[in-house]
Amino acid sequence: MAFIISLATCPAQAASVTLSSLLGGGSVTEGDVTFGTFAFLDLSDVASYPEDREVAPSEVLISTSATASSVTLTATFDPSITLVADGAFFKFFLDFVASVDAPSTRQISGVSLTGDIIHAGSDSGVEAVYALGGFGSIGGPEIEIFSAPGFGTQISDGAALGTPVSALLMEGKSEGGIGFDSSAHLSTYSLTFDLLGDPPVTTVVPLPAGLPLLLAGLGGLALVRRRHARP
Repeated sequence: MAFIISLATCPAQAASVTLSSLLGGGSVTEGDVTFGTFAFLDLSDVASYPEDREVAPSEVLISTSATASSVTLTATFDPSITLVADGAFFKFFLDFVASVDAPSTRQISGVSLTGDIIHAGSDSGVEAVYALGGFGSIGGPEIEIFSAPGFGTQISDGAALGTPVSALLMEGKSEGGIGFDSSAHLSTYSLTFDLLGDPPVTTVVPLPAGLPLLLAGLGGLALVRRRHARP
């Protein structure tokens, strides 16, 4: 019986959710790390510039995964952000807080950023950048992926924290623009948080040895009752 109760009370594993469902106080948890305090702001101007690509929170899918020493948050843009019209532009901010949940004592020691980010043409570019601790923090490291003429393409970057923390604000900016006969593309990026310390131990409630016999006995009683109930 304890085993059955434990199944009913186990938290569901985090799956892909839209960013729109997380704004206003929603969160997702992966293991002992919770991602919350999501904020989003799109700065495109499709009213004045119809070629701009507006990004809506409903188009951003948030998913999580983990290893023994890290946890990852992935943002997938569906449909992907693709610029093809001359003068097209996109720019948005996506912020959140990653925090280790008590009683876990692990700490975040560093963050890496990877993504699918492409430019084509001599006058286009696209980038995504995150500031660990926020853009306003003094000396806070920034991690960036980009693709732009004259700079090449960088699809991964990472930074270590001088002092590990149990909660970390991540402020992110993504933007892109194109000129004549160019294109720019961003479809997904992932932020992986390195965790120091041992992961919390998950207690597994063992299946009582007599439970299968009990269930078999109950099934037998039901069968006997059904037979006696026949006219």
